[in-house]
Amino acid sequence: MNTVIRRLLIFSLIAPFTLAPVASIAAVNAETIIPGYATVSHPSTVILKSKGCQNINFEYIVDEELPLENTLWLVQIVHATKNIIYGGNSWFSNLTYLGDEALPSLPRAGIRTAKVCRTTWVEGKGTNKVSVPGVKPGKYRLYFAGVTVDPTTGKKLGEKTEVFRSIIFK
Repeated sequence: MNTVIRRLLIFSLIAPFTLAPVASIAAVNAETIIPGYATVSHPSTVILKSKGCQNINFEYIVDEELPLENTLWLVQIVHATKNIIYGGNSWFSNLTYLGDEALPSLPRAGIRTAKVCRTTWVEGKGTNKVSVPGVKPGKYRLYFAGVTVDPTTGKKLGEKTEVFRSIIFK
């Protein structure tokens, strides 16, 4: 048998086994615009690990017009119909109502991650512990919200901007 044909035959027999795992891990990316706040790229499908936890990346670019004081946006992974949060993260500017405890603004571009686990897990420490339910395969919602807060009280000013998208866990 010709060497070229032999190599092609061997590759065609081996390729499905070596390339299949790579294809199954790949996630389809989506882009969500939180008007006036940010553009966020994120997966629309996530392959869950068989056990344990994993991070989901949300790559963002903050709107050029957004002030770097007293503004924030967040993303949460929520149940499709119930008020259950499975994970999330936020971006914030310098929140002046916090006074000397205010952190500097996060970068205008970067990545925020949301942790999800197959089983219930605990986030936080001491009296700030929160039990977070585990994610099972299925369709969930991504909740994006942007808000501006009062510089002295920290209370919401104006309307909250909300956007919903779907995410599938397999």
